[in-house]
Amino acid sequence: MDVTPLQAQFIRSYWILLFLALGAMSLLLVSSQHMWWTGRAFATYTVMVMSTLIGRWAARYSRRWAITILALAMIGLLAIFLSAPELSALLEVKAVGRVSFGAPSTLLMGVLWGWPGALLTIISSVALLGWGGNSAELLTAATLLGLVGFSGSSVGRLIRKLESANQQLKDVATRDAMTGLGNRRALETLPALTGQWLVTMWDVDGLKRVNDTKGHAAGDAYLLAFVRALESATSASDRLFRVGGDEFMGLHQNFSDAAALEARVRRNFRHVSMGWAVLESGTNLQTVMLEADRVLYTVKESHHLETRVQTNVLKRPTLEIQSVS
Repeated sequence: MDVTPLQAQFIRSYWILLFLALGAMSLLLVSSQHMWWTGRAFATYTVMVMSTLIGRWAARYSRRWAITILALAMIGLLAIFLSAPELSALLEVKAVGRVSFGAPSTLLMGVLWGWPGALLTIISSVALLGWGGNSAELLTAATLLGLVGFSGSSVGRLIRKLESANQQLKDVATRDAMTGLGNRRALETLPALTGQWLVTMWDVDGLKRVNDTKGHAAGDAYLLAFVRALESATSASDRLFRVGGDEFMGLHQNFSDAAALEARVRRNFRHVSMGWAVLESGTNLQTVMLEADRVLYTVKESHHLETRVQTNVLKRPTLEIQSVS
């Protein structure tokens, strides 16, 4: 499980804070009167910078674990940095001050993992950065980090709630309430498609007759019967949309046999017309949809013509031929 988009925005602020902290450390090194470029502090500082850059690169693959490892590793590196002999005369930092250097990592772990992550970071900070401190100092430092961890876990819960609310709003905005398929808005916000796709346009025949004779509840059940037939005939990777009252659209990847698809749907729902066209990479989807819609219109006209012919045949008077004895 990787971080959510809102968590990613929060993590960006952590990167900025980390680079600012490393920049402040570089000023401490430059202002030192010792040969800082050959000492333990400079070596640790270099490792911290390299770790940050490596963590930033690794975050492209798994931001959650990359940031987690970096946040915990930074505490150990800070312990080495602050204990460097060349900085002992420059920095007169008590145990509480040293432990407070773990606050950014504690905040971040609280956001990513909640209280368990924050608690792990607090324990690591007190153990690695609180050397030489008495119990009162360590308790004070742990309490301060606890407040930071509580803030981080609260921010994490808030982010998760916002993500859930945003997802619900997105589902409401892009899903057809009755069928559960994507609606026109979902189709308009669809990202660019690559590869070959079969675009199908479907028109459910006889919906108006069902609504007029049996009521709209029966009409809804009629549409849902078609949706079930369409879903059973397609794969999970296909994308289905309701683009009108009785009009539907399908995007089927690596599927070129439109007749076979139509036959599978018609086995469970006969009263439907289908038009189709092929979408290639770089082709405009709206153009292909219009082409499939034109095919659908031709198919529906042929169906109406067949219906009129059959109706005229049924209405034609029959001639009785009487035999002459």
